[in-house]
Amino acid sequence: MTSTPSPQLLQQYQASRDSCVLVEPVQHTQLLLTGADHREFLHKFCTADLDKLDSGQGSEAFVTSVQGKTVGYLQVLAHHDRLQLVTADGQAATLIGHLDRYLIREQVQFDDQTEQSQASLLVGPESTQQLEQLLELPLPLQPLDHLSYQYADHSLQLIRCPAPLDGYWLVANPACQQELAADCQAAGIAAAGSQLWASLRIEAGLPEYGIDINEDNLPQEVNRNSQSISFTKGCYLGQETVARIDAMGHVNRLLTGLQLAADSSLTSGSTISIDDRVLARITSVAYSPQLQAPLALGYVRRDSCQAGDSIGNGDQQAIIRSLPLSPEKPSEA
Repeated sequence: MTSTPSPQLLQQYQASRDSCVLVEPVQHTQLLLTGADHREFLHKFCTADLDKLDSGQGSEAFVTSVQGKTVGYLQVLAHHDRLQLVTADGQAATLIGHLDRYLIREQVQFDDQTEQSQASLLVGPESTQQLEQLLELPLPLQPLDHLSYQYADHSLQLIRCPAPLDGYWLVANPACQQELAADCQAAGIAAAGSQLWASLRIEAGLPEYGIDINEDNLPQEVNRNSQSISFTKGCYLGQETVARIDAMGHVNRLLTGLQLAADSSLTSGSTISIDDRVLARITSVAYSPQLQAPLALGYVRRDSCQAGDSIGNGDQQAIIRSLPLSPEKPSEA
């Protein structure tokens, strides 16, 4: 992990804070669930209360195993005749395989749309204004609300980003993405790639399955309870474990932010230990322009998880940071 960012990254980041920037493309998995029983079926295998979603709304959710472990972490977008599942790249086979095991007589079909669509991200305080000028139509304004449009003879879906990202996911086929990129460039919107996305994602505290989450994690460890878990919905696979943890009051580790030293050698998979006692395990790292330092997501022992505290020593020292970072607050370092 380098502590010296490129001038290009800093310019792109500043644009994402002052105006807006187009991040393209961000690899993702997209599945459609259709059939007469599609919503009732998924409701029984995820932590979100899908009964509360109207068409055009969305929710974060965990798909859990019978042991209550995390098989998937995704955004569920409701349409009147289908559910759209959006998650990290490379997750289609795992999710379909898991859910298909439990299909008996239900009328549910799985359609992997990953190859037919791409996702880019328009992010920044001027993203709404720029899209209104491009589309000349009302936009989805609540987190994970979504609408579809006709754009240059293509179907374009806009998904309002989960807070605290101030922007929209733009989902369309590759040809439409090329036209969008050209129109954004003509409008003076800066373009960026995966390096900026990594910085924005980690500063926002947004985990990705396969990087920050895997099948060994319990949902509450991921620290997205209010966004992803209903503790009042009916029975679902793995609910007993999730409910038992809620009754106990806590898990032993939490995914949180870790500000690393400028010369840190810590990378994804590294651990921070004191006297052979593991205090934290790093899952992903990127440069944080706001903190002017490397920032990581990692699982930290609950008793070592107080914001502002320092753990470890030397170049393996880290400061606990609450995420998302607040743009109004300067670095505490």
